[in-house]
This record gives sequence, C-alpha cells and structure tokens, in this order.
Amino acid sequence: MPAKKDTNKKPELSDDKDRSSDVEIKKTSESKKAIDSSTIPDDKDTDLTPQLEVSSKDEIDLMALSEIESTEVGADGKVEESVDPDKELVIPTVPRVVKKPWWQHRKVYIPAASIVLVIVLLAIPQVRFFALGWAWHTTAHVAVTDTASGMPVTDATVVIDSVTATTNESGIASLSGVSLGVHTAVIQKENYKPVSQKVTVDVLPLNHSQSIVLEATGRLVEVDIKNRLTDQAITDVIITNGDSVTYARSDKAGKASVVVPAATKELKAVLSAPGYRVQEVTVTDAIKSFALIPDGSLYFLSKQSGKIDVVKTALDGSDRRVVVAGTGDENSETTSLLTSRDWKFAMLKAKRAPNKPEALYLVRSDNDSYKVIDEGETDFTPIGWIGHSFVYQAQRKNADYWRAKTTAIKSYNADTGVITTIDENGSDPGSTAQSALYNILSNYAITDGLLTYTTTWYAPLATTLTTADKQTTIITTKADGTDKKVVRSFSIDQVAQLSSRLYLPQEVRYQVVPKTSESNQKPKYGELKAGVYKDSDVSFDSFGSDVYPTYLMSPNGNASFWSEERDGKNALFVGGKNADSKEEIASKSEYVAYGWLTDDWLLLQKGGSELYITTKDQLKAGGTPLKVSDYHKLKNSFLGYGYGYGGQ
Repeated sequence: MPAKKDTNKKPELSDDKDRSSDVEIKKTSESKKAIDSSTIPDDKDTDLTPQLEVSSKDEIDLMALSEIESTEVGADGKVEESVDPDKELVIPTVPRVVKKPWWQHRKVYIPAASIVLVIVLLAIPQVRFFALGWAWHTTAHVAVTDTASGMPVTDATVVIDSVTATTNESGIASLSGVSLGVHTAVIQKENYKPVSQKVTVDVLPLNHSQSIVLEATGRLVEVDIKNRLTDQAITDVIITNGDSVTYARSDKAGKASVVVPAATKELKAVLSAPGYRVQEVTVTDAIKSFALIPDGSLYFLSKQSGKIDVVKTALDGSDRRVVVAGTGDENSETTSLLTSRDWKFAMLKAKRAPNKPEALYLVRSDNDSYKVIDEGETDFTPIGWIGHSFVYQAQRKNADYWRAKTTAIKSYNADTGVITTIDENGSDPGSTAQSALYNILSNYAITDGLLTYTTTWYAPLATTLTTADKQTTIITTKADGTDKKVVRSFSIDQVAQLSSRLYLPQEVRYQVVPKTSESNQKPKYGELKAGVYKDSDVSFDSFGSDVYPTYLMSPNGNASFWSEERDGKNALFVGGKNADSKEEIASKSEYVAYGWLTDDWLLLQKGGSELYITTKDQLKAGGTPLKVSDYHKLKNSFLGYGYGYGGQ
C-alpha cells in the first residue's frame, strides 16, 4: 500500500520572485466559458478589459493553494486524498466591472430628464393650452338648463369660435373640432335671454361638460304628448313654430318644456315625430296635453255625398278626401272595395256609367290615382288579394253556359300591370244545347299564398257524350298561374257534388257527395292543408250547417284576427298563422273583426257601417277603440275571405 502523503504539509514558498513564478496563472478558453454572462453588465460604456492587477481586497492567497485537494483511488479500492505538486492549477480570470460617472450616461439620463420636464410643464393648464392648442382639437360639451326649473333646455344653439351645435333632449350640445384652451361660448334660444360664458376645453380626462343656465323671457309650461290610439308617451317629438325655430323636444316620458312669451297668453306650435301625423296646437297654461295620430290612411266606401265614393282618411277620420267620386250609377248591391293587406292597393268593383257594365278599377294609395284594369260584357266576382296580385272570376254575359271559355280565373299584378288567365272552364267538343257536357270553376279559397279551386263536370240533361275520361279535380296554383297542381281528382261518375269550407286560415275541408241511387251512401270528406290533400275518416256532420269565422290575416301573414258570435254579442280573438295559440282579447263586444293596419293595429266594424281602430293591448285592457268614420254598408260581405280587407 503506498505511503500516505502528508496532506497537511504546506509547500514551501520562497520570497524570491523567481520561485513565485513557478505558479503559472493561465487564461484559457475554458475559463472564459466559465464566466457567467449574466454577471457582465450590458453597457457599452463599461470597461470589460481583464485586469492583471488586483487590489488588496481581491488579493489571492497563494498559500491557500496548497490546501486544494485531489483524489486518488488506492489498490484496496479506497479513496485517498493527495496533493499533486506537479499538477498545473488554472485559475479563471473574472473581468472587473468599472462604473462610469452618471454624466457619462447622457444618452439615457438626458432624454429621461426631458420627458419629466415636459410632463411637469404640461400639468400647468396655461402651458398646456399654449403648447397643444394650435394642433390639438377635441369635442367640447356644453350642458344648458333652465335657470328656474333646472330642466334641460333642448335645441338651444351653442357657438364656440366658428363651431355650432344644438342641445339634444338632455340639454347637451357637443361641438367637435374645438382647440384646447379657454373660449367664449354663446348660447341662444327662442324666448330665452342670450348668454356668453367662458368655457374651458381640455384634454381627456380633464375635458368635463361645461354647465350654462338660461333665463326664460316668458312663462315656462310643461307639455305632455301621448299616442292617441295607445295613450302611451311619445319620445322625441319636435315642437317648432312651423318653420326653422325649435321650441323643445319631448323626453322619454313624453314631456317637454316650452316658454310662452310674456306678452301673450298662448304659444302657437307644430308637433312632429317620426311615424306620426304633423299636428298644429296652441299651448296655454290650461292646454298642455296633446295626442298625436300615427301615420297611415284608410280607404273605404262612403255614401255621405249621396253617391258611392271611395274615401281616404287619416286613422282618426281627419283629413278626409274623396279619391274616386261616385257618378250616381253605382249599384248599392254589388259595389265593393277590397284593399291589399299592406294597404298599397285597393280594387274597386263598380258601375260608373249608365251605358256600361261594372268594371274593375285599381286604386293606388301612393298617389290616389285609379284606372280600369278589366271591363266588358262580363260579370266580375272578386276572389281576393295574394300579395299584390288581385284574383277574380270573369264570366261572359249572354254566353251559352255549356260552351268552353265562358268563365275564367284571372289575376292582375298591381306592380307590373299584367293580367294572367289562370284557368278557364272546359266543354266536351260534342256539346250542344240539347246534349251538353261541361265543367265549372268554383270553391275558391286562398291559403298559404296559394289559390285553391275546383273543376266539376256536369251533364244537366241526358247526354250521349262519354264521361269516362272526365275528372272532377281540386287544384292549387300561384297567383301568376305557375306551379299548378291537381291535389285530388274524382271520376265524374263517382261525384255528384263537390263543395268546400275554409274552416281554418290555412285549411280547407271538402265534402264529396257520391253519385248513386243508394240511400245508404253517405258523403265523404277530405282536408287540404299546406298544399296536401288527405281523405278524412272523420265525418263532418255539421259541414253544411256550421258557419266558420272569417280569419283576417296580418300583413306579414304570421297572425290571424277574427270574431265569433256569442249570445248576440261577439268575442274577438287573435292567433297564429293557422289560428293556433288562440287568445281572446274581448268578450261580449259589439265590434266585429274588419282587418289590420300594419301588424300592430286592428280594425273593427260595428253595426256593419262604423269603422274603428285599436290595438290588441287596448282591447285586452278594456279600452275604447277610436272611431275612424261611418262607411257604406255592403249588402253582400265576403265571408271566409281574409287575405285583404273591406269585405266585412
């Protein structure tokens, strides 16, 4: 076993300079890598040059080198401590950081000091306005109130420099593009003393609203404005002198303050708001509540002049005008007027000349013009509106009933002015007056925007003509005659009679009476819904005796409105597209459903000759509908027709 070296023995060092050189301090590449880069300051002005001289504080005690141990493994596998005197020691050299004085860091300190100085200076308003006012423009806000009531003053004119704005319903005017600084604001308002006041326009968040009060030159009166039909407050009603001077504007509660001049006891004003008719009023201390009528016009027949006229009025019956003046030749029994659901068009059926038969006239609501769309030796039977297409039956007068093309179904497109023949009756080529075989068109109904009708073959006298190939059919089609479909057909030898009832807005029931001599044969039934016909296993025993309501469809087609007779009075209902979600909105009522005006207003009639307007909520609350006018009572109403108005 090798002798253990004395590790406590320190190597002898001579004071001689030559012996001290035996310990060589090398700077190797490994020592450079050993330097932690995080200890090196990232400053280009910092001196990172290695220093060969060390201070007394950092002086290396060379005597301590002898205490640096190495390890060896002996023959017996034990770890032994030893010192290798010949082993070269490498001591890494750490760069010395030399700090420079602060003035040598001017690239950092001078910009920072400049920023601080600018911030300090800009904190002074006068300096801020002087420095930024020429280039910085912002929005100035001025709040104007009445000095007596403290209420906002609307539509006051505010001027700052060359910028002008008016106060809104909250009395605030916003003036864009005003430079920073102190300005003079000039405020003017009719019936108020003008005011000039200094205002400060500053940068955000220092740019606060500037408050200014105005003193009225007369009495301040608060007016209240509501909807005539709903009794609800109307916001944003502009109150003017009828010209360019605005007195006030109503708030969300329908209230506004106006100044009645001191020299007078009243103020003439004009009220206007989007969706409402313009109304002239006089404001006094006693008269300060007003009701506006919604925009809209109604068309109906009137015999007030002694002749049957087409009359147009506002919703409250005002602004009454004769659109089509009667000639005195109109027939009270047959004259009718049916409007489209959006009230843009109306179809007048009337006789207007002594030597001419009845004709069809289109009335336009945009300009109150009218024109003939079909006339001649023909009897016209209105069927109804499908959108802007009016569908009607035209039957030739003085024509043999058994001949083909004596009856036609037509439609007139009010937008394009085009008449389309949808269908015509047919006849067997061998038909004569003594032996005829022909069909007729009947059972008209409008559902889901489609026309539904039937064609039924008849042989009124004993005929030798073959009927084997003849079919009685149920047909659906669009208003322009396209997409025509036979949804059900029956052999002429099986059907004696085919009749229909519109028992729901979008559903038609049919009764098929068989052609047989057997008394035990009962009628069969079917239903047409969503354009699909299905035979019914249920017997509609009350088919012929039941009276179904006339369901009046809303302009958007998503709601229905109807009335049902109950003990001599009427119950009023609204529902969905097919009268689903039925809701009773009035009971024991004297009113009967008449139609819609937009999807919000309901039209009623009373006694067959009085026209009213209301809303669903007003009826539910027990409110009184507003009477529009009396009108000419129809001798024959259009039962079951709900795709237009005026048939009740």
